[in-house]
Amino acid sequence: MPTFITPKTGLLFLSILLFGACKRSGKEASNPELVRIDSLESALRQAETKNPSEPDLNLAMHLAKAYQNYEAGHPQDSLSPKFLFRAGQVIENVFNDKGRALELYYKVYRNYPKSPNAPYALFMAGNLHHTIKDSANAVNMLNLFLAKYPNHQLRSDAIAMIGSFGAQADTTGSSAVIP
Repeated sequence: MPTFITPKTGLLFLSILLFGACKRSGKEASNPELVRIDSLESALRQAETKNPSEPDLNLAMHLAKAYQNYEAGHPQDSLSPKFLFRAGQVIENVFNDKGRALELYYKVYRNYPKSPNAPYALFMAGNLHHTIKDSANAVNMLNLFLAKYPNHQLRSDAIAMIGSFGAQADTTGSSAVIP
């Protein structure tokens, strides 16, 4: 069964994420938690530039924890779903902890359903279930994704992934189980 997001692709995705991280200004720059996150992102980018084949596990661990701590302390902040999603990416791609990453992705979807990160988080949850060969939950998550975000740019990927299990995607939303 093919894996749609490979570890190599995941590290590339993580690199793009970290290189795309922008410096915050004004009020945000004075928040020590955000300054720490910026500093850790920058240090991880530098470490990855020096040695792209081996991520700095210590920096990655601290960054994932800083993202989760920020979300826990500021659940209403607009940065919280983004940081929680990024924590899932770090945990999945650096530590290969699929179970914990799955929990974080699903938490983004569940706690921040209107966030721009929610559809990606739900899709990633389906992809992780696919990766660990949990076809029933993969199909359920991906059908839920199709029901909630029928016009999303990852729609065809979700349908293809469901098809890779020999299942038929429910593009009507009638069989999606909403947890």
